[in-house]
Amino acid sequence: MPNPLTPKGLPSRRRPATSVRKATGYWTRESALELEVLDDGRGAGPHAASHAGSGQGLVGMRERVALYGGTLQAGPRATAAGAGYAVRARLPTKPDGT
Repeated sequence: MPNPLTPKGLPSRRRPATSVRKATGYWTRESALELEVLDDGRGAGPHAASHAGSGQGLVGMRERVALYGGTLQAGPRATAAGAGYAVRARLPTKPDGT
């Protein structure tokens, strides 16, 4: 199965230059593949619009994940530095989605 999250999630996380740490991970469960892209940068906020591209990154990721019957969560996260962003996807590995 092609990975609908990481190719878009990683470049999106590289754009804001204030990120100090980035992490990616994936886990296979009995019925799903879970993917995660994290950073400890500024996160989303009023400044995000000035660094945005076409504005379709999360929308496009959400659409691609949905094509495989999966779910996508994206948003700010709390870190020791006080900011950051997380993108998480869950893709079912069984046809019935269980």
